[in-house]
Amino acid sequence: MAGAPDPRPAESKHLPLPYWFWPYGPPYVTKKQLELGGRSIPFDLLNKAYTIFFFAATYIFGCSFVLAILEPGIPILDLVFEEVSAFCTVGLSRGPTLEMGQAGRAILMLSMFVGRVGTLTLAFALASTSENQAYTYPKAHVLIG
Repeated sequence: MAGAPDPRPAESKHLPLPYWFWPYGPPYVTKKQLELGGRSIPFDLLNKAYTIFFFAATYIFGCSFVLAILEPGIPILDLVFEEVSAFCTVGLSRGPTLEMGQAGRAILMLSMFVGRVGTLTLAFALASTSENQAYTYPKAHVLIG
């Protein structure tokens, strides 16, 4: 309708388009959880999901790039398909694995391992561990001076 009011706040009407789809909402909104379909999803869980997605996408892009450098005679679409299939442990192939050298096959094997173990599990295993103390000492009130 021509004269219908816009339900969005006036500030969000002038934000760039990506902010409209960002699950946290515009940057000035402070919520503690995302509400979707009558359920609430905590932001720490959402952050883990984004971390897994971006790590997986970066890993697949990086391995596809290296495969494209190592195997210039194979079409890039076939290499990307092989890499995604290996990372997701699907088992599908378009056939260029037989034409690949040892380095290309090693990258695919590593991708199968990383994809099967899981990106978050692998990141936690490789991260430096800090000793998290489950206890605290009582506070002391010392007079100074």
